[in-house]
Amino acid sequence: MTDQERLEKLETRNAYQDDIIGQLSELIYGHQKQLDRLENLVETLGQKLRTLATGEQAPLPEHERPPHY
Repeated sequence: MTDQERLEKLETRNAYQDDIIGQLSELIYGHQKQLDRLENLVETLGQKLRTLATGEQAPLPEHERPPHY
């Protein structure tokens, strides 16, 4: 194998690795966004459970009518 062939092979391998690294980076970014959303959901649900456990009623959002209307 000549030096030129070795160099081309290394450059090709490097290009594939760069592409894979980019794909993995995008995948990790997507997973991090999903993890952030799930953490927020867990926190919200935890707050609601704590509210229910203490017997307090959570305030109704401004756009919702109370159930007796």
